[in-house]
Amino acid sequence: MKLTLITAAAALSTALRLLAVDHHVTTAQEFQNALTIAASNGTDDTIFLAAGLYQGNFNFQSAEAFALTIQNEAGVGADQIVLDGAGVGGTLNLNCADIANLWLGGITIQRNTGDGNSYALSVATSGNVQIEHCILPCAADKRGGGISVSKANNITISHSSLTTIGTVDGSTHGRGVNLAGFSGGVLVDSCVVTGNLIWNTGSGAGLRVTAGSGDLKSVSIRNSTISNNQQGWGNGGGISFEGNCTTTVTGNTFQGNVARVDFGGGAAIYSEWDVTNNVLTGNRFLGNGCESYGNGGGGAVRLRSGTVEGNEFDGNRGWRSTFSGGALYMSGGTIRNNVFRNNSASQGGAACLVGNFVISNNTFLRNSAGGSAGGLNLVTSDPTGSIATNNLFAQNSSGDSGGGMAATLNGNAARLDLVNNTFTGNTSTNLGGGLRIGVVANDEILNVYNNIIWGNSAHQGDDIYLSGFGSSKKLMNNAVHDVAGVFELALNNIDAAPVFFNPNSDDYHVRLGSLTIDAGDPAAPNLPSTDRDGRPRVAGLRVDMGCYEFDNTGTHPADLNDDFVISQAEYDNYAAAWKNDLAWPRGPQPIDADYVTRAGYILNNGGTYHNAGGSIPTNWKPGTGN
Repeated sequence: MKLTLITAAAALSTALRLLAVDHHVTTAQEFQNALTIAASNGTDDTIFLAAGLYQGNFNFQSAEAFALTIQNEAGVGADQIVLDGAGVGGTLNLNCADIANLWLGGITIQRNTGDGNSYALSVATSGNVQIEHCILPCAADKRGGGISVSKANNITISHSSLTTIGTVDGSTHGRGVNLAGFSGGVLVDSCVVTGNLIWNTGSGAGLRVTAGSGDLKSVSIRNSTISNNQQGWGNGGGISFEGNCTTTVTGNTFQGNVARVDFGGGAAIYSEWDVTNNVLTGNRFLGNGCESYGNGGGGAVRLRSGTVEGNEFDGNRGWRSTFSGGALYMSGGTIRNNVFRNNSASQGGAACLVGNFVISNNTFLRNSAGGSAGGLNLVTSDPTGSIATNNLFAQNSSGDSGGGMAATLNGNAARLDLVNNTFTGNTSTNLGGGLRIGVVANDEILNVYNNIIWGNSAHQGDDIYLSGFGSSKKLMNNAVHDVAGVFELALNNIDAAPVFFNPNSDDYHVRLGSLTIDAGDPAAPNLPSTDRDGRPRVAGLRVDMGCYEFDNTGTHPADLNDDFVISQAEYDNYAAAWKNDLAWPRGPQPIDADYVTRAGYILNNGGTYHNAGGSIPTNWKPGTGN
C-alpha cells in the first residue's frame, strides 16, 4: 500500500508538471499579471515577451517549488525587448522561498534604478539560476547595478552583456554582477562586462563573487571580456573573489580595468586571502592598473596562491605600494608558461612573488620598475623555497637594483634554485643589472646553475650582485661576466658571449658554436627535463646553459618520416588536422597556426628544408642549408 501511494504521488507530480503554463505578453501590465499568476498556480511557467518597451518595477514572490522561465518570443531579438525600471528602483525582482529553478534569456534589462547600489535584476531562490543571452546596459546619465543573485544553488550566466555606455562622475555608477549565497557553484561563460564603476561599496566593480563559509564552492569564469571597469576605492576593478571557493579563470580578456585601494589591489582580478586555490590559464591581461597605498599591488592580478599558466600580461601597471608587481602579486604557487611584457611598477615591474614558488618557462621582457626588480621581485623565507627554471629575462630595467630579477632569501633556512635561465640586456641604476640576490641570515641555501647571465649592466655587478652569508651559495656552470659579491663555491663558469641567434627580434636561442652548448651541469638541482620550447633538455652531449637547449636536428611536426622534406600530402594532412582541431603525433597540441603557415612556406619553396636553430617554427628554413 505504501509503495502504491508513493507511485501515485509521483504520477500526480509528473501530471502537474505536464500542465505547465505558457504566458504570452505584450505589455508591462500583462507581464506583471503573468508573474503574479505564476507565483501561485502550482505548476511550471514560461513567460514569452513580445518586442516592445516594458516600463515598471516587476515583482515575482513565490513560495512554490516550480520553475519559472522568462524569455523572448521566437524570432524576436534580445535588443527588441526592453525592461526599464524608469529610475525608481530595481527593474525585475525574482524571489522564491522554495527550491525553484529560474531561467531568464533573450531580453534587455535597462540598468536605470536611480541608485548605483541597487540592481536592475535581483534573484533569490534555493534552486538553480540560469541567465543567457541577456543585455543589461547602463547609459551615461543613468545609474544601477546589473545582476544580483543573493541566494541560489548553482548560478550560470552566459552569452550576456553588462555594459556602461559613456562615463559619469566619480560616484558609484553600478556594479556589473554581484553573486552571493550560493550553495553549489558559479559559471560565467562568454560574457562581456565593461565600463562599470563603483566607489566605496566593496570589491569587484565588474563582477563580485562571495562564496561565504561552509562547504567549498567552485567558481569558473571563462571565454569572457572584462574591460574598463573601475573600483574607485577598493579591490578588484574587474573581478573580486571572496570566501571558501576554488576559482578557475580561463580564456578571458581583461583590459583597462582600474583599482585604487589602501591595501590589496588586483585591477583585473582580486582574490581574497581565504581563497587558496586559484587557477588562471590562457587569459590575456592588457593595460590594467592598480594604485595601492599599502603592501600588495598586482597591476592586473592579486592572488594568495594557486597556478598561473599560459597567460599573457602586457602593459599592466601597479604603483605606489611597497610590493606592487606590475602584472601579478601572489603569495605561493606555480607560475608557468606565461609572457610578461611591458609591465611597470614601483617594485617588481612584472611580478611580485612573496612565498614559495615554482617559476618555469616564463618570458619577462621589457618590464620596468621605478625601484627594485625590473622584471621579477621574489621573496622566499622557508625551507620549501622556490625554484626558477627555463625562464627568459630580457631588456627589463630597474631604477634601483635587480634589473632582471631581485631575490631575497629571508632567513628560516630559505632556499632558492636558479637553474637554466637566461638573463640578458637587463639594466639597473644601482646593484645587479641581471640579478640582485640578498641573503638575510646564516642558514639559507642558494644554487645558481646552468644559467646565461650575460650582457646586463648596473652601477655595481653588471650581471650579478650578491650580498649576505647563508649556509650554502653556489655559482656553477654559468655564462657570466661581472659578479659583485662572493659565492661559497664558484666553478666551471665561463666568461664568454653566448652568441644569441637574433636578440633584435627577441630570439635568445644560441647559435651553433656557442660555448654555452654542452657546458651545463647535468647534476644541477631541480634540472628540468625539457627546455623553454618543450624540447628534451639534453639534445647534445650534455645539458646546455640557458633557457633554450641548442638543437638543429629536429624536424617539423608535419614531416612524419623525418626526411627534411614536406610533401604536398604531409602538408595537407597537417593542415586538415589543424583545421578540424585534431590531435597530431608530435609538436604543440593543439596545432599552432604558425606551424601550419611555416609548413606551407617550406612547401611553396620546394619542400626541402633544414633546421638552422633559433625560435620555433622559424628555425625551419627552405633549402639544405649547405
